[in-house]
Amino acid sequence: MNHRFLHQSRGWAAGLLACSLGLFALGAQASDDPPGRVGRLADMKGQVWLLEGGQGEWQTATRNRPVTTGDRLATDRDARVEVQIGSTTVRLGESADLEVARLDDERIELMLHDGAASMSLREPEVARELQLTTPEGRYQPRTPGLFRVDRGQRGSFAAAISGEIDFESRDSQLTVRTGQRAEFWIDPADQRTHYSWASMPNDEFQQWVRRDEQRDERYAARRPVSPEMTGAEDLEGNGQWSQHPEYGALWYPTTVAVGWAPYRYGRWAWVRPWGWTWVDDAPWGFAPFHYGRWVHWGGRWGWAPGTYVRRPVYAPAMVGWIGGANLSLSLQIGGGRGGPPVGWVPLAPREVYYPQYRHSNVYIQQVNVTHIHVKQKIVEAPGRPVMYTNRGVPGGVTVVSSDVLTQRQSVGNAARPADDVVMRAVRNERNLTNVAPPVPANASQAPRVPHAAGAVAAPARPSIDRPRVSTLNGDEGRGPRPGPERRTETGAGLGAAAGAGDEGRAAAARPMPERRADSPTVAPTPARPAVPRPPVSQAVPRDERVQREGRPQRDERIQREERPAREPAVVPMQRRDAVEPHGQAAPRAVPAPQAVPQAVPREERQERKQREREAKREGHRESRRDGATGMN
Repeated sequence: MNHRFLHQSRGWAAGLLACSLGLFALGAQASDDPPGRVGRLADMKGQVWLLEGGQGEWQTATRNRPVTTGDRLATDRDARVEVQIGSTTVRLGESADLEVARLDDERIELMLHDGAASMSLREPEVARELQLTTPEGRYQPRTPGLFRVDRGQRGSFAAAISGEIDFESRDSQLTVRTGQRAEFWIDPADQRTHYSWASMPNDEFQQWVRRDEQRDERYAARRPVSPEMTGAEDLEGNGQWSQHPEYGALWYPTTVAVGWAPYRYGRWAWVRPWGWTWVDDAPWGFAPFHYGRWVHWGGRWGWAPGTYVRRPVYAPAMVGWIGGANLSLSLQIGGGRGGPPVGWVPLAPREVYYPQYRHSNVYIQQVNVTHIHVKQKIVEAPGRPVMYTNRGVPGGVTVVSSDVLTQRQSVGNAARPADDVVMRAVRNERNLTNVAPPVPANASQAPRVPHAAGAVAAPARPSIDRPRVSTLNGDEGRGPRPGPERRTETGAGLGAAAGAGDEGRAAAARPMPERRADSPTVAPTPARPAVPRPPVSQAVPRDERVQREGRPQRDERIQREERPAREPAVVPMQRRDAVEPHGQAAPRAVPAPQAVPQAVPREERQERKQREREAKREGHRESRRDGATGMN
């Protein structure tokens, strides 16, 4: 029996080892997969610049270009840009500079170097995954909502138009709630964080944000696709939805020219880590070219999003690449002076998308799950004859010289054979083979690695329009923010943030709330935290609780009467000497009650009032005695 047990134990150990190796191999393969979530350059006005991660110079940003880890966006004066990331929208005002430190399936980490940025979040899950960092600290939404952060020379402002957002720095934390706006800066003398309440913004940028928000909310409930499909917002107003008896929902574009065909009016761009990426010219041209399939039905092209998926996986272009010797002999482009011909065809439902970049079997399944279930990894070998459904319809196959790709030329303006000529050339399966597109010189498909925002200095942008200094509450170019000696804010500026006024004034006068001992330490430009930080709660000093729960009118009157006339609007916070490292268990420490500066203790106030009452009684007695003496 011992021998049998030993034999079974060895079998179990071998099985566990095989499972462990399999899981390790699966994890290693998945690490090679590109992210399934990307951003998209949507609405733009004026000069917008893009610095692609790993590149050394700025380039003019174009609409519908994907945005991912390592990219950086900047706007000139009187310019603005909108970035869509699934259901989340990030907007930049003029003279802004935003860096994408990380953008993948797990996190969205942004770094605002200058200017104004608004964030519109509609999903609680995404709100927990997003953070925006400035040199003063990081902002983490607690709930979905509309938020705005302004960054300038003297510090940063955070406003919660709706929802709640946490601010956290090395030594402090504060929650900004709906209708509040706070200003944060670091005193150069002691390197402590200071804050004060400010009035809500109502400039041209904010008005543009509100108009866009109303439009998106109006269209959100009318889309039969997931809100996490980047670019789906622009389908409304540019097309119509219909129902196909076999493929389900179909979307037909209504703002196209006669004879229009997909993947023909735009250009190819090389974007790491995917490689060749389609950038369409149409304002709505993102979602239909990176998700789903195309169907030629009823004499026109329709886009089929396929089965509903909560988070569909992005692809650079849902096409099949074709070429080969037979195609080169059949089609001569430009008199044969250009490069060899290369062609592509939009994939139809039930056709597998084969990436030209590194991927795992899990990625193949996820990127095709909306239209077909791939049970095993299939590699499309170059030179293998292929058959595509859309090859036999007008506009189904587009063939151009390979120079059009490598020189980033517009496909719509490039020389290409007529559709009837192409259809005759590819009608035979033997003439249609799978051929990988040419790779440009010095091209790379290396993965985008998340990094600490601001770790690498960005090169200077071309001097088309020198960005002006960002304006924050009218303070333009006045140098760094002073410390406790700064001027006293007006009552309107302090109370407008809280709505009711009393809570806002009390908060503006008390010290900055301290960080709890169990909160992680945050650097001014932090890297991605290894473990999600615990929820942040705002500590309320004891005196303020007495005001709310006891006799607020009486206590508040005493504080106003006996408060010095030159009281500073903010007070340096009390730093803790030691904070437990992030990730280690620590006892929950509650900050010591912070009294309002220069306030008289409650016992002394009661004793003073008692003396005043005794003096008044004694005065009444003396008056009665004097009156009685006069009568006698």
